[in-house]
Amino acid sequence: PDVAIVVFGRDVTLVLFGLVMLANQAIFCLVGMLIPYMRGWLTSFKFGIFGICRLNVSVLNELFNAAMPLSFGGVLAYAEWESLVLFAAFLGPAEAATWAIIGFVWDVFESTTSAIGDASEVRCAYHLGKGQPALAKLSAYKSMF
Repeated sequence: PDVAIVVFGRDVTLVLFGLVMLANQAIFCLVGMLIPYMRGWLTSFKFGIFGICRLNVSVLNELFNAAMPLSFGGVLAYAEWESLVLFAAFLGPAEAATWAIIGFVWDVFESTTSAIGDASEVRCAYHLGKGQPALAKLSAYKSMF
């Protein structure tokens, strides 16, 4: 995102800034997919990813029936921030930028707590996989308190 300001100067518009962010994400997505493919890390998974698979409609229906209610909460949580940025944009560009920055700061705090929770889950699963439920229980208690 800072590339837009450096290349185009301080008079960058929000549309141009958004296009630069989109191009940045597209480049990193492409690089993130190309490197494993070129290094051969995907050879054992190539048929499952790129091959022709027979679609089982009943399995897809079951997948969507389970995924839609679960994804609804995530969509609401992220759409809340985005809609509040749109409402702040009606107040002015400074307010919209401020709200967007507050959203990024909130994302940092959210990802930190999520990372701690994920690490706790992995540690508990490790102990359970080793057949040590007492250590898994202790690890779960220590991660919560």
